[in-house]
Amino acid sequence: PWLSALVPGCGRAYDALALARHGFDAVVAVDLAPTACEAAKEELQTCGDAAAASKVTVQCADFFELAGQFDFIWDCTFLCALDPSVRERWAAKQASLLAPGGRLLTCVFPICDKQGGPPFAMSVPLVRGLLEPVGLRAARVLDALPPAEWHRPGANASL
Repeated sequence: PWLSALVPGCGRAYDALALARHGFDAVVAVDLAPTACEAAKEELQTCGDAAAASKVTVQCADFFELAGQFDFIWDCTFLCALDPSVRERWAAKQASLLAPGGRLLTCVFPICDKQGGPPFAMSVPLVRGLLEPVGLRAARVLDALPPAEWHRPGANASL
């Protein structure tokens, strides 16, 4: 079957390229920042994989203004970059962008106790609390990572 994907907050479009390389027929990579969109376009031109790059479309746009529906949405560190005041809008927009039977995969990061951002602190219960009211249910949650796989800032770093 023909499969479409969306990558909001795409940055350099590394994830969009990965999805194109792994079977998605059309991948829309969206970022609000013109510099990110230019970097994504450059990455597509220089990645050395014209077949995959041809499946990716970069849009410099506001996620909340997007139209259409997608079979798969990969939200990797996009929610944590958004101001907490728009979290409910984020959830509603994700639900509206998913095609019937589609999947939203989120990387809940950073899981920590901190004030301010971005990135803003996230947790699995927080994300569930946003998505369940709009009809999205977790099919699988991988939140019991071994300590070796936790991301912890260095002694001098602050998130």
